[in-house]
Amino acid sequence: MRGMEKRVRPKNEVPRLISLTAIERNLLAKYCVEKLGFIHSPLIHEIARKAIQFALSEKKDEFERFLRRGS
Repeated sequence: MRGMEKRVRPKNEVPRLISLTAIERNLLAKYCVEKLGFIHSPLIHEIARKAIQFALSEKKDEFERFLRRGS
């Protein structure tokens, strides 16, 4: 079957798309509505990216404690 080959992700490659749970979507929506008064999809994407960058760089120790705590 030509063109039906399954692409295998290299071992250390992070997926380009990460699904959010309802809780995470609600947190993003609440933040945008509280801070901006509206929800705008491109802005939601940017805020999510910035939150990840912030958690994994500026607040790395706190984030690791949060991970150990569980949900």
